[in-house]
Amino acid sequence: MIVSMQVSGGWSGGFGQGRRPKTVDTEKLAAADADEGVRLAEAVQCEAGAAAGGAAQPNARAPEAMIYTLAVEGLGGARTLKGNDADLSPAFASLIDWIERHAQPEG
Repeated sequence: MIVSMQVSGGWSGGFGQGRRPKTVDTEKLAAADADEGVRLAEAVQCEAGAAAGGAAQPNARAPEAMIYTLAVEGLGGARTLKGNDADLSPAFASLIDWIERHAQPEG
């Protein structure tokens, strides 16, 4: 599985333009770390399926919220998932944290 994360929005939204996505390839990780990523991605995809059509947009209650766009390749296909700081589920927040910890250095 390959997961990429692009972050936009927030107070410095314009400053992040051109930021490269953070990417994790589970084949390059230890088995336990890869299994954790797959478990988290599956949980987020299940939540997204249950909330069908609930793609995250800038939140009117929190216009400064960061928006996270995740591209998940594997697990039977490719899928794009979105979330924002104001409405992140615990599983989505955990997946973001996992990506931050395991992203391969840009090169």
